[in-house]
Amino acid sequence: MKKDMLLKVIKVGLLFLFAIGFLFTFITGNIMGLADYSYNAFQLEELNPDKSADVFIIIFFVIALAGSVVMFMKPEYERIANLAVLGLGLVLLVVLYLQVFNDSDLQGLVDLGAMTAKIGFGIVFQLIILVLGFVFEFKGDALIKE
Repeated sequence: MKKDMLLKVIKVGLLFLFAIGFLFTFITGNIMGLADYSYNAFQLEELNPDKSADVFIIIFFVIALAGSVVMFMKPEYERIANLAVLGLGLVLLVVLYLQVFNDSDLQGLVDLGAMTAKIGFGIVFQLIILVLGFVFEFKGDALIKE
């Protein structure tokens, strides 16, 4: 496989791994020492009915798919498409994080000791994939030997 094609496949794979990260645990914790809970980004409305992100995540999946198609169909726009999808994913991740962890109801319950709230594996996974995506975008040619 040619170096350019291998790098393109790696970058597309990282985009989809980032998108799949929304399906991993986003927030975990314990309610009153009795029951553990964990929610992914599609289940955030169970934590607070006002905090639904389903539409945004589905739109991101579509944009990631479109960006991947652009990367293969229009090689001259490969870098722009990859960085745009990674940047949009980062914005969505930050918005969801702030929406959940800065929620006044959740903070009130945590302050009272009625529950705990911790960052889930999905956020950490997505941050790692995001860093790898940027590394392969800017230093991928040096990392892959022919």
